[in-house]
Amino acid sequence: MRILIVEDHQMMNDLLAKICAEELGHELVAKVATGREAVSETLRTNPDLVILDLMLPDVDGFEVAGKIRARGSNARILAVSSRCDANTVFRVEQARLDGFIDKKTSMLEEFRRAIADMAAGKPHFSESFMTLQRKRRHNSTAFDRLLTPNQQEVLTLIGDMLTDQAIAKRLKLSIFTAEKHRYRIMEKLGLKTRAELVKYARQNGFRSLSESEFPDNGGHSGPLNK
Repeated sequence: MRILIVEDHQMMNDLLAKICAEELGHELVAKVATGREAVSETLRTNPDLVILDLMLPDVDGFEVAGKIRARGSNARILAVSSRCDANTVFRVEQARLDGFIDKKTSMLEEFRRAIADMAAGKPHFSESFMTLQRKRRHNSTAFDRLLTPNQQEVLTLIGDMLTDQAIAKRLKLSIFTAEKHRYRIMEKLGLKTRAELVKYARQNGFRSLSESEFPDNGGHSGPLNK
């Protein structure tokens, strides 16, 4: 296989490259550290497989995957992340990625198995991913059954600790509309306070893939509204 690696941690980037090329005998066409490079190098090198870290310094990994697909690439995409939670699993499903490796597991062993599956044309998802997927699919009150896509977007910003005012500014809404979204989400999830809502959001992975995306406009870390 022709493989492109997208990983912003240099040591991990080098290690994955060594396993792919030297140990497993695949062709490494490029290794990059940012989402923007990932899109341009995918178009330039036309790999069979893109190993994509979802937590990149510049662009959400899901956005990278979407751009790669939108520009006509047929490369398979194997996602890698240290975050494996209900929302990440849901987003991987929605993006129709070909595999997922949970970095918190025995990653290198998992990685070797995943590459073998990809080479054989099979999907590969970590057991932690599959467990969360089964749990959510059998849960009649799972967030994806209760919340609209717009409400899920608002919940992500709540998980980022943004106030109603900051959410309204980010989504170009009135304060009234932002508050209405929040109260409706709380009602659907059976939660009583903003603090409970923030806890739910973060426990289920509703927060930016990069914590550095928090704004510096005072939109977070302030008092929580009831």
